[in-house]
Amino acid sequence: NGALPTRENIVVLRHEDDFAGIAVDRLLGECQAIIKPLSRLFRDVRGVAGSTILDDGRVALILDVSTLLREFISEQLQVTG
Repeated sequence: NGALPTRENIVVLRHEDDFAGIAVDRLLGECQAIIKPLSRLFRDVRGVAGSTILDDGRVALILDVSTLLREFISEQLQVTG
């Protein structure tokens, strides 16, 4: 809701032959993670595949790239269609 940052961080995703970029607040690095299934409360959240516990104990959500790209393409087709 604030002013745009002077430099925007973009994570580039590749799924099959498609590419997309997601703007993120900050990049924390890379790590190996064990993906845990979501609890029943979050099971129907589209675009989230699971969760993991970070080294510092925080919970991180694992994005479902296929679903996110499909949703985005579908929205774009509705807007331009």
